[in-house]
Amino acid sequence: MTKWIWPTAAALAFVAAGVAGYLALLGPLAGPADSKHLRLAINPWPGYELLYLAHVRELYAAEGLNVELIQFSTLDDARRSYERGQVDAIATTISDVMQVFHDSGEMPEVILVTDYSNGGDVIIARGAEIAGVAALKGKTVAVEHMFGRFVLDRALRKHRLSLRDVRLYEASVLDGSDLLARRKVDAIVTYAPHSFAAREIPGARTIFTTREAPKQVFDVVAARPDALERIPGLKQKITRVWARALEELRAHPGESIRIMARREGISDDEFRAALADVQLVSEAEQAEMMRADGHIQQAIRVLESFDGWEVSVSQAAAPAPKLLKSAPSLGKAE
Repeated sequence: MTKWIWPTAAALAFVAAGVAGYLALLGPLAGPADSKHLRLAINPWPGYELLYLAHVRELYAAEGLNVELIQFSTLDDARRSYERGQVDAIATTISDVMQVFHDSGEMPEVILVTDYSNGGDVIIARGAEIAGVAALKGKTVAVEHMFGRFVLDRALRKHRLSLRDVRLYEASVLDGSDLLARRKVDAIVTYAPHSFAAREIPGARTIFTTREAPKQVFDVVAARPDALERIPGLKQKITRVWARALEELRAHPGESIRIMARREGISDDEFRAALADVQLVSEAEQAEMMRADGHIQQAIRVLESFDGWEVSVSQAAAPAPKLLKSAPSLGKAE
């Protein structure tokens, strides 16, 4: 079953605000009556859409799972729903997994690596004087919490700059294009499908993509420890569902693209272009990714020492959290 809270692209911001407010009022939702019921939060991103394709093709049910997809409009909204106890699992970035750990002290368990960004996350600037990343020094850049800071940091490091060399302006990715168009900021960190609108702004140019920082930004599905206890074999079942969704995409690319593009409110061609900037991770690659010295553990270690946790911003909902103790190791992959 899918909780449909994003019916059209035009209604996205309005619906997201309403749902976020509604869930905030509710507080933690009642535990599922069905022990195999999993509430999974997702937000628009081409790599996550295969989780929806799996729902359409009833692949969860084939594994004996009752997965309820709960759609949010941004990474931040999905993360907050997890932190409030309103969902059992979340499709998100490793930086947001670490954000949960830093906010709560509880480390969500990564059960699936969906993809890594290979061009899908971008920095878009406006102004003739900003021809590249090096020209961002002293400029104002809009970022969505820790994820935006991390992508910006990856770009700046390539030019021997740091987050302290720019002015950070914290804002929802939904507001990025408007801020850039109204010249409230000089550049934004954004991602598909939100980046499409930003690229249409007169004078805007893409000055960085994650193709320049390969295997730095990973997307995962992470779950609460009690969900793993409640649903035996959840990790293995979700991995098999993911593998079958990938098979569905390969076997029926046209129809699969159409299903996923429609839900994101973009054209089939736009979705194909967005998906080309994402490297989907196969079932065979999962163990390699999540082994004790694999890419996910390495990404966690990088984020543990990331100085972006304490860099101040122009506008933020709360002070940036202090760095906590090291996150638990993933240990041996199952």
